[in-house]
Amino acid sequence: MRNRADVVSLSDDALLDAQRSVASRRRSLEVEAALIAGEIERRSAGSLGYNGLAQRLGFLSSAALIQSVDGGTRADAARLVAVGTALDTPLGEAVLDGSVSVDAAAAIQRGLGSTDPGPLIADAATLNADELFRRARDLRDERDADAVARREKEQRDLRSFRYSTREDGMVRGSFLLDAVDGALVTAAFDAVLAPRRGGPRFVDPDQKAADASLLDDPRSTEQVAADALVAMVRLAVDADPGTLFGARRPAVRLVLSASSATLEDSGERVSMTTAERFICDAGTVGVKFDTDGQVVNVGRTQRLFTERQRTGLAVRDGGCRFPGCDRPPSWCEAHHLNQWAHGGGTDIADGVKREYVPK
Repeated sequence: MRNRADVVSLSDDALLDAQRSVASRRRSLEVEAALIAGEIERRSAGSLGYNGLAQRLGFLSSAALIQSVDGGTRADAARLVAVGTALDTPLGEAVLDGSVSVDAAAAIQRGLGSTDPGPLIADAATLNADELFRRARDLRDERDADAVARREKEQRDLRSFRYSTREDGMVRGSFLLDAVDGALVTAAFDAVLAPRRGGPRFVDPDQKAADASLLDDPRSTEQVAADALVAMVRLAVDADPGTLFGARRPAVRLVLSASSATLEDSGERVSMTTAERFICDAGTVGVKFDTDGQVVNVGRTQRLFTERQRTGLAVRDGGCRFPGCDRPPSWCEAHHLNQWAHGGGTDIADGVKREYVPK
């Protein structure tokens, strides 16, 4: 095992090679850990009652037993159990032969809700676990379109808002919202807190001044959010969006294709019934792609991308296009691939969604 002095002395290339070596060894150990976790689960089956391994040692589950042994989190232990008990499936076989890591397999299981990975095994070679989870979730929805509506109803039935008054008179609360209503609420707070969380920036001088004021505000981000909540309730629908939310009123956007509808920022699929409700309430913006991925071109007569173009970029790019960045469209601004000042055109081919990082 290397000590700190050994690591500090490594060149950049050697440091990355060392990280790859550790990752490879960790991956092998994770497979072995999953094998062991699967056997512990088998010996702790509920049908064995108190004679089960975990129960005999005073634990409610195999995951709890594994957690006590390795000192990790319950979620990590449960992940090992889930993969370890599926090693005789096509997904498990891919784990055993090294095609899919334990983390990737667990992400596929969570996303699909099953161990039939379909084409995702091939994707595991190029996608990380988070990306595989999103791909698996999309595949799950494609396999069972009716499940989208069922999941919507289940979420809707779970919605809640609770509040209570403390002894000192302060009021505390918590809420649970379905994906669509949750997107509306988070969009509202994102609009208020945009300067604190890095964008998007605005060219308008008044908006720049407002952003700078919020950045210099002595209140914590949590206090700004709390004050915004009270302001939203007080002003409700009569509020001037420009006064409360800055340059853009918060909105939930759906991306519709011929066969599906998804929330723009989260990628969560919604039913066509919900999509039709949105269309009835807010209408649609048509985005048509040609073979070159073009949406709307305005050439060099206008420097800034139009709202319609930003919509097209959001649909095409799905968020920040910087390698490894997963920021959603609302956290991004439209960039020229070729700088406008150096001759770049304000068109979709020359545009890309990028997260705004304050300088």
